[in-house]
Amino acid sequence: MSTGVSSIYSHGPSPEPTGEVAEQRNHAARKALWHKCGWATLVPDDITDDWVRQAVINEAVAAFGERQDGQGKESGHQSEEA
Repeated sequence: MSTGVSSIYSHGPSPEPTGEVAEQRNHAARKALWHKCGWATLVPDDITDDWVRQAVINEAVAAFGERQDGQGKESGHQSEEA
């Protein structure tokens, strides 16, 4: 007899993907954001040109403020003063 509740709830939570699976999922999400909304989501570590990477970091800091890590410390990046 059916209870009317999806059987998916019996599977429980699954671990988040890691490695290549996570990279592919994140890339697909960033691509969809670009195509659907015009939002460019960039990962500074993925930018190979030093000047472009620093320009992206500088723009993000100017727009959103210094980035904080999990312990409340500033993340390591080169500032304009350095």
